[in-house]
Amino acid sequence: MMPITLVGWFGIAIGFAAVFMVSGRERGITRVSVALLLAALQTATGIYFHEWAQTGTTDAALYYYDRYDFYQRGFALNTQFVIWVVQGLKEWFGGTYLDYFLLFQAAGTWGAIYLMRAFEDIHTLARAPFDKRLFLLLFLPGLHFWTAFIGKDGFLFLGAAMCGWATIRIRERWLTFAIGVVIMTLFRPHIGILAVAALAAAILMDRETKGLAKLMLAGLAAVGVVLVAGTLYDTYRIDIGSAEAVGDFLARQSRAAAKMEGGTAAVGLPLPVAMLSLLFRPFFFDAGGFEGLIASFENLVLVGIFGYFIYRFGWLRKLFTGTLVVRYAVFFAFLVTMMLSLTYYNVGLGLRQKMMMMPAILMIFAALIATSKIALPVRARRRRERPVPA
Repeated sequence: MMPITLVGWFGIAIGFAAVFMVSGRERGITRVSVALLLAALQTATGIYFHEWAQTGTTDAALYYYDRYDFYQRGFALNTQFVIWVVQGLKEWFGGTYLDYFLLFQAAGTWGAIYLMRAFEDIHTLARAPFDKRLFLLLFLPGLHFWTAFIGKDGFLFLGAAMCGWATIRIRERWLTFAIGVVIMTLFRPHIGILAVAALAAAILMDRETKGLAKLMLAGLAAVGVVLVAGTLYDTYRIDIGSAEAVGDFLARQSRAAAKMEGGTAAVGLPLPVAMLSLLFRPFFFDAGGFEGLIASFENLVLVGIFGYFIYRFGWLRKLFTGTLVVRYAVFFAFLVTMMLSLTYYNVGLGLRQKMMMMPAILMIFAALIATSKIALPVRARRRRERPVPA
């Protein structure tokens, strides 16, 4: 294993610094212990991913080695931005390949901590005691594996988690939301646009929103969706002169999918099938090897979460109608899922990209759990008020 230099230790320190976000929030050490475990797990995963990447082609190599010399082209968004950052840091501070895995993995820790705080704040909003079983969701393997390497996924996960947490109290946390949008825009501009469109649509449906504001928000949401639709072709075409195109080409060749036996291609699927494949594959029958089994067990949890959404659909609809954060999470998860499904062609790549929507999905689930004790009395009262036949 390569030595860890100052850059790597700085990345580890940044990751563990996220623990201070939950320290001192209450007496006891449960939350601090969970945060420390998350930071330690993320650091270990970054080291593991570095070793795992030695045997396969990943876009981390594009960013660190820059064999196409894209750094000389200067600042730009998307893949070019990652190359610009990594090569600029190497020019100033040096650092090994492992160091930059440890630097980028810190984003995943911060994203998990923001998600933890969102779970807590949702329970506070519902005036319900916190269900500590939700902590287990923060240890889903994919949340750590796909956010612990040199690339976009960790920061996209962080930006999505920041925006979700900020939406719980958007008037107080609008700056955090804006920072989350900027982070996502730097790494994938269309995801940042979708976050703004989702918030605009969520506020648009609020009963307190006035007529002129509704018109402006509707226009903002529509413009956001149109802009995203217009960038899909430019983002996913292959062009050796484009850093973004080369990055996506290498992602197609990623050995993440190759480590799973069976067919992993997903080209030409109908949109509903592509959405299901994106969300729930691999699922035991089309996955082999240790990594495939872990991904399948994680998708089993996701199947359970969506099954709970269906089971509690009536209550979820009420939360959607009456709660801004749930509306935003539903809109964001739906829009990102639709966008990714339109460009979905590989199970391994889908596993990575799915992390962008996971904060929203898990926040919806947390909202249902937090309000479950509220929903039961409502249903019981309705049964009592139902007229008795003569």
